[in-house]
Amino acid sequence: MSGAMFVEIGRTGPALVGRVVSSKVTEREAPIIEAELSDSAEGSAWRVVVDLTSVGMLASAGLGMLVTLHRKCRENSGKMAICGVSEDIMGALKLSRLDRMLVIKKDLDAAVKAVA
Repeated sequence: MSGAMFVEIGRTGPALVGRVVSSKVTEREAPIIEAELSDSAEGSAWRVVVDLTSVGMLASAGLGMLVTLHRKCRENSGKMAICGVSEDIMGALKLSRLDRMLVIKKDLDAAVKAVA
């Protein structure tokens, strides 16, 4: 896996897996994570899994990053799924109704299958 301070990028089957290693995603981390994943997504036909297992806090900028990545994947005929979502983050996704738009899976295997 390669990557920077906030996200480790690897591959599982046909999917690009971005494991967010930052404990929080705020205005500072979100654009960097988004850029890293977007730059790498082309090589995997925009089949992207975002693993949030290590993330304890997802600020509004982090939610926006997920929406933007989701949109970019769709625009490029790809798919995106997220996994490793904590109860708190799931609450924020439900509150903002993003749970209806984003593909949220229980674990990495299910998320990879969802984008394959």
